[in-house]
Amino acid sequence: MSLVDRLLGRSARPPAPQAAPADEALERWAATAEAASAGLGPGGRLAVALLGESLVDGPTSPWFGHEPTPGGLDDLFTALGEEPSAAAPLLDAEAQLSGRRPGEPAAGTRARWSRLVEAALTDPAAREVLPERDERHLAAERAWRAAAGAVQPWRAVQLHPGRALGQVRWYPGCETRASVGYADPLGLGMVERAVEEHRYSEVEWQALRPAADLVRSGVDALSWRLSSMRFAVEAHRGPADG
Repeated sequence: MSLVDRLLGRSARPPAPQAAPADEALERWAATAEAASAGLGPGGRLAVALLGESLVDGPTSPWFGHEPTPGGLDDLFTALGEEPSAAAPLLDAEAQLSGRRPGEPAAGTRARWSRLVEAALTDPAAREVLPERDERHLAAERAWRAAAGAVQPWRAVQLHPGRALGQVRWYPGCETRASVGYADPLGLGMVERAVEEHRYSEVEWQALRPAADLVRSGVDALSWRLSSMRFAVEAHRGPADG
């Protein structure tokens, strides 16, 4: 700053904000997952890609470090024709993220992960190992999309049915770390409160009730996850694509 600026009380230009450093534990998880994915078949690669789907465009899923459970991921890998032991390195890396909200990956990691997800979603062999979508999953999609279409637009942008339908980390009835935030991957709880507390609309409320009932009831985790994977492939490529 010049002498004249100081005498006149002018402020120096504030420094440009610095990007937060990459989360080292999350970086290790991504590196471990990339290495594990290389030795898997098309279904296993897709499962790993969707476990880290939030690394593509963030924010990072708060479920990192909490879920999957060993048994749940073993069951998923087995159903996809993979050795359950292939999940062990992922679970070990995930344990390092336990008990806190994860940060963000480095830009290079995000770019590599985006390529990994794109390759897994567009692999024609992935669809061949997946069953058709589960009826409960289809019912949830209808209910959630109806809810998103019925609430006012400024509330609807807080609903993310498409993203949640493609997750393998979350499913209705799974254990949660907290009753608000972590346990609300669809944004339904937030929208319910907005409808109830601000400019109450009976039409909105009636549309939200079936979706909220689905979120709060348990499902078969394996069936839901396999259906989520099928949804992710079809949403990316279109259900009629070969």
